[in-house]
Amino acid sequence: MRADFFCLYFCSMMKFIPVRWMPALLILLTACGSNQAREYVSDAQTLNLEMIRGAVPAIRNGDVILRSGRDFTSYRIRELSENDKTYSHAGIAFVTDSGVFVYHITPPDLDEEKGDTLMRLESLERFARPDKNSGFGITRFPVSEEEAFTGLRYLDSIKKTGVAFDHLFDLRTADRIYCSEMIDNTFRYATNGRISLLRKNFDEYKARRVAKYLRASVKLVMTRQYIPIDNIHNYPGSKTIFEYTFIK
Repeated sequence: MRADFFCLYFCSMMKFIPVRWMPALLILLTACGSNQAREYVSDAQTLNLEMIRGAVPAIRNGDVILRSGRDFTSYRIRELSENDKTYSHAGIAFVTDSGVFVYHITPPDLDEEKGDTLMRLESLERFARPDKNSGFGITRFPVSEEEAFTGLRYLDSIKKTGVAFDHLFDLRTADRIYCSEMIDNTFRYATNGRISLLRKNFDEYKARRVAKYLRASVKLVMTRQYIPIDNIHNYPGSKTIFEYTFIK
């Protein structure tokens, strides 16, 4: 079967292919547009980087970019999710002529600068880096282009104030926030409250699991509410654009 005929057939069948299969199957399209198949690259690092770069055209301003961290802290954060423990961290995309960048905020042990807990704006390649993560995903909220830009202006403004990561996961503090809180605040602001993420109470089991990490007593943790990561990509009306699993 000729490569050009195969590609036309493959493209016609794309709508029937599950999203989770897309990253691997898209590699087959590298032969499209040529009668000769290009050389197949088997190096995992190269394929993973191509996966990240291949996601760029699909990303719009205001999209939520999620990642699955490989470290112990990410595991703890995933434990707070109830229905889907795939992701441990999330940020919001800013699309420029130079590429896609992500507004996000992390605890210091997830970044090289151990003392730096400030909100940051980093390239998609750095945010989703395969040596630190097992995969990433793209989720789109039901917002207009104007609302997306309003959210980005909000993110830029709070970044300039020096907002830092909130070790206590306290939704009442304005100068300290964590990633899902940042996303909730952004969409609340951009949509005048039309979009807001569901908040949960800590039960005793979860409070005991995370009290040491949150540097607080179990009793204090149980007085707080929190926003699980899965409440982001499972938000009613949101759309999963792609989900990528890196090659080991």
